[in-house]
Amino acid sequence: MTKLLIIIMLSIVAPRANAQDSTALKNAAPLRTPYEMSGSELIFSSGEVSSYGQKLKSDGRFSAFLHLNYQSHYDYTPSFGIYSGLSLINVGFAHRLPLANGDDLQLTQRSYSLGIPLAVKVGNMGKRTYLAVGASLEYMFHYRRKAFYNGERGSTSSWFPSEVRPFNSAVFAELHLSKGFYIRAKYYLSDFLRNQESLIPVPGTSEVVSFRPEKSSLGYVSIGWVLMVRKKRHATKSEV
Repeated sequence: MTKLLIIIMLSIVAPRANAQDSTALKNAAPLRTPYEMSGSELIFSSGEVSSYGQKLKSDGRFSAFLHLNYQSHYDYTPSFGIYSGLSLINVGFAHRLPLANGDDLQLTQRSYSLGIPLAVKVGNMGKRTYLAVGASLEYMFHYRRKAFYNGERGSTSSWFPSEVRPFNSAVFAELHLSKGFYIRAKYYLSDFLRNQESLIPVPGTSEVVSFRPEKSSLGYVSIGWVLMVRKKRHATKSEV
């Protein structure tokens, strides 16, 4: 199922990305004409989690795969525009859950998210250097939890999971630099995890630990890049 999802997303992004050429970024973005961009990003995420009134220590989390972004842009003036599109990202966080013996259980939780962003842009649209602010609605459809203890590892995963909120909204701001690179900060407006009790096995032992995320805020900073998609042009009779 995971491979099928990847194939579907790549079928959306890859054909357009293959149509890019080395001059795309040198050309000015068209004014009052829709154009498309696609790319990816590296995500550094973290969040505050409280279980049974105790705030857990955060380790932060880095993710490089799988992140796909497809954007449809429209520039009203040389200094103002908007964009929407579709995103597929892998987002979550890592924390330490205290055990009765004084040790910590390292806990990583993430979900794949399918999102629709909407943003406004202010800056130089021709050079594509601008500040964008917006919001996104995301659907969390595949959850995975990993637990680490004394070199042992345990994991569980599920499709359309009950562990996370299925729909979550977020606000973001991003600074687009030259050559398609950007820096983005995003914060989710609702808790990432559902407030429900679960028993987590401690790897390599017969012990289980109770976990109830009463609070689970999530946010991230990412470094990414988007490239303008050049649509294929059919050859004219004179060119054949």
